[in-house]
Amino acid sequence: MTRPTTILVTGARDWPDPHQVAQALNRAAEQATGEVRLLVGDATGADAHARAWAERHGVAVEVFEARWSQMPAEGKPRRAAGPARNRAIVDRLDQADGARLVVAFHDDLDGRSRGTRHCAGEARRRGYPVALHTSTSRVVLPPRSGHPGRARELRAAALDYAARGIPVVPLHTPLLRPVPGRDQAVVAVGCSCADPVCDRPGKHPRTRLVARGVANATSEPERIAGWWHRAPQANIGLATGHVVDVLDADGPDGVAALRAFAVEHGWTPQGPLVRTGRGWHLYLRPSGTGPRNPIHPELLAHVDWRGKGAYAIAPPSRHANGAYTWIRGLDVPLEAAPAALLGLLRPRQAERTLAPSRPVAPGHPYGQAALDAECAELAAMPPDSGRNRRLFDAGLRLYSLVAGGVLDETQVDRDLLTAAERCGLLATEAKATRLTLASARRIGMAHPRGVPERSAPTPAQQPPATRDHAAADRGRPRVRPGPERR
Repeated sequence: MTRPTTILVTGARDWPDPHQVAQALNRAAEQATGEVRLLVGDATGADAHARAWAERHGVAVEVFEARWSQMPAEGKPRRAAGPARNRAIVDRLDQADGARLVVAFHDDLDGRSRGTRHCAGEARRRGYPVALHTSTSRVVLPPRSGHPGRARELRAAALDYAARGIPVVPLHTPLLRPVPGRDQAVVAVGCSCADPVCDRPGKHPRTRLVARGVANATSEPERIAGWWHRAPQANIGLATGHVVDVLDADGPDGVAALRAFAVEHGWTPQGPLVRTGRGWHLYLRPSGTGPRNPIHPELLAHVDWRGKGAYAIAPPSRHANGAYTWIRGLDVPLEAAPAALLGLLRPRQAERTLAPSRPVAPGHPYGQAALDAECAELAAMPPDSGRNRRLFDAGLRLYSLVAGGVLDETQVDRDLLTAAERCGLLATEAKATRLTLASARRIGMAHPRGVPERSAPTPAQQPPATRDHAAADRGRPRVRPGPERR
């Protein structure tokens, strides 16, 4: 399995030996199984040697400048530019996919080094080991994550949310773990659940504390204090649908879709706002609706809704690609969702009324068209495009047709697994894939759907461009609970 490697380099401004820098980076590049990318400052010495190495080897490099001259205009001392740059570099490392490595070059890290010590210290506080090179040796400094201050911050935040009346649930925590077969300083994101194929690190409930997940969420301070006593580093989940609902724009595509929707409908959100690892959470008044993922596959792709029965991850929780951070806090008044958005969240009457259907034998062309369309779409999906979520949606629709006697369960099992294998999901997330499929099977089988009455067009009567999509939509179960992806 190939994965990119991102290397953060920091070091003394007067580091004299470019060969030692090159040797360390060559070693890291040789062990990498995919593309290598460099993050480095704009200083002289070790930073300059690393930039030169990247240029010689054609390695992508992102250079972070210290804004010395701009600090006074922001009301800060000039010396604040260095720490600000260091935090920005580590922030970018947090956002990187794949393997991550921090390398430092300094002979007196605990003495005269200010910039390198700060950068390495910031990385260690976030859970990274640091490969420290001196003129005569190399040592791996362990991470400093899990310190009492972090635990106090999480516990205090959980209790504060509860004091506002928002039910809280403890979640697992994303952890940086050594990459097998690589240098001990090379790490990648894993999950405190210890499942090596967990595809939602830090995003699912700690079931040893809350056996029923979000259903066990509470605002009782005693119980919350007990949870964070047992799991001091637990991420914080807020049960939605009670005091708040949350609009989740996932990644650049979700943010772009939400902005376009807001412009089209003259909506300027002003309520509480959180920056997530790669997107945004906008807090709104409860709408009375359940979750929708996505809200609309075309109008609001990659934008999810956290309503009744769901939860959102809240600051200061950690994300696999960074941290959850308040931009506008909960003291800012909550707004209601605009009418255009509510129209997408609340199913139309036609959607709530089950269409008349008739019994048929398994293998009917209507069901086969739906099966072919769903599996073809899933099989064509690239990595990091919501394949697990798409598998769940396809399973809901197809197993409801199984329950209605339209499709054969064995065929649906086989074809969905084949599609998951073709898109790479089964190879990279085997356990999660089978759990998702089992959840979709359980829910879909509880909501049987047949073939619509002949008054509705059959797949063969529809234009070719719309036939498969219409077949899949008509096979959709009307109740869509299931696993949430944050």
